[in-house]
Amino acid sequence: GGSMILALLSSLASAAPIVNGRLESEFPSTVALGADFNGYLFSACTGNLITPLIVLTAAHCGDEVPLEALVTYGVAFFGDDVNSAEEVIGMDDLIVHPEYRELGTEGAWDYGEYDVALLRLDEEASVEPTLFRTAPVSQEEQGTSLISVGFGITGANRSDSGVKRSADLILSSVQSMFLIVDSDDNDESSNICSGDSGGPMFHYN
Repeated sequence: GGSMILALLSSLASAAPIVNGRLESEFPSTVALGADFNGYLFSACTGNLITPLIVLTAAHCGDEVPLEALVTYGVAFFGDDVNSAEEVIGMDDLIVHPEYRELGTEGAWDYGEYDVALLRLDEEASVEPTLFRTAPVSQEEQGTSLISVGFGITGANRSDSGVKRSADLILSSVQSMFLIVDSDDNDESSNICSGDSGGPMFHYN
């Protein structure tokens, strides 16, 4: 069957990195969001193409690079590695959810609210978009296997972002606004990390 995006990879995990993930060559709609500064390619976060022109990402992607700066200077890298991208497209507009509230504003375990942003590309991408799931996720779906895809770091080494990786994660719990993944539930404690924010979780049905 097809694949569906289940959730944004915001700061949903209760532990750190997408360690012990694997290099990923599939999921072409998943992109690295960053910039090209005179040949220095920088990946700040991850997104997913949901129409030929629109990339869905996390509003808190701007923790490291302001989202407004991504629109002015940023690009979306399509491919498996920002250093050998198959397509690089600039951005011309941004919409952050009007009720977005940053994570951590009400305590260490506060996930924030409405952590969603849309980026519009300068031109249509050549890859096929992946639509996201609109049906609610129920408590009965806990234990579901998800494929998390992102361009983030793998742990303590903060220089290895910009490469597409994936890991199989287990949906640990469901909240009204977030899907929670606990590294203790995953093989080799795989999980997401800095730079994976805004990336998708795929579920085959």
